[in-house]
Amino acid sequence: MLGSSLRSCMPVSSGSRVKGRRVFVPQRTFWMWLNFVFNRVDHSRVADVGPDRAAAEWILRLGGSVKFGSFESWTTDYNRMPAEPRETTRLEAINASGITITNNGLEHLVGLEGVYHLDFTNCKYLSDEGLVHLANVRGSLLELELSGCPSISSSGLPCLYGLSRLQYLGLRDTPGIRDRDTALAALLGALPHCQIGS
Repeated sequence: MLGSSLRSCMPVSSGSRVKGRRVFVPQRTFWMWLNFVFNRVDHSRVADVGPDRAAAEWILRLGGSVKFGSFESWTTDYNRMPAEPRETTRLEAINASGITITNNGLEHLVGLEGVYHLDFTNCKYLSDEGLVHLANVRGSLLELELSGCPSISSSGLPCLYGLSRLQYLGLRDTPGIRDRDTALAALLGALPHCQIGS
């Protein structure tokens, strides 16, 4: 029994000791580091392939799906992305439902001019801090799904006020939004043409 609990931990270093025992850190530290690495923007890659393909690669690497304007169906396979020149291939929609999107990962939205749909359902690492990056797609974004994101709170909702073209906003199962009626009324005031699913 003790052996199985030790397998679920990683040693900090082979020499670390606290009162004669080795110090162990839960594996979560490793997974958080891995999430950070997979969400980090590689600016040289963006320069090489353009922001649309770089953002698509990011989403596919994490297990999501994307839709390009030149394709009728969603792409889930990295090798099935369009081979056309980057000037003619625009990313239109991102389905990041349930994958490990982090706040710093949303920096991939910089330079995307055609994205009209973003689905971040059940992205547990996405918080108010990441919503600031949605301003990068305010000129094209029509649909935004944030349902099931437990770290989205009332404090982050003002970041959405500038998304004037938004037609649908999903906010179901967001326990961080306190005083829902007041928060939703403020959103409707800022986004009068938006349907809010709550």
